[in-house]
Amino acid sequence: MTCGQPTGRPARPGTIRRVRIWDEVCRNSARISYRVLSSHNASAHLFTNKFPLGPNGLVVRERMLAALLQAGFPPVVSVNTVAMISHYVVGFAMQNDATVSRSTLEDTFLGGDGDRYPATASVVHLLPRPLDEEFEFGLDLILQALNNGLPGSTPPMGYGSVT
Repeated sequence: MTCGQPTGRPARPGTIRRVRIWDEVCRNSARISYRVLSSHNASAHLFTNKFPLGPNGLVVRERMLAALLQAGFPPVVSVNTVAMISHYVVGFAMQNDATVSRSTLEDTFLGGDGDRYPATASVVHLLPRPLDEEFEFGLDLILQALNNGLPGSTPPMGYGSVT
């Protein structure tokens, strides 16, 4: 099978499609949405209580859904995946202007609270992580987990049980 444009049609029953276009579509859609929302400081907060029905949001949703369905994910898994990635993007974009300095963290965890939080104190030199790095790390985990649950592999318990 070639990796053309996703049609939005689900795979035929019994067909296993390990086409990685779904991964690329979801990853690129998430990255672009994150960059756009992060570049407009307060815009991510506009999506906390609304289903995105604007033309750009609908195009992103349609693109991801089509790629997931074409790859053989069950409809409910596809819908939940798009929602989860969308919430993930908005959550990270909302943190874009939240900052804390390393010295503040060191003062907190190496000072008086170091004994209360020994695990954090032991890694405080690694904090804070760049937000973009955390975003990519989490996005990789999400997409790897979904890849492990593709038809033909051993999915987690209850994964895709509703169609």
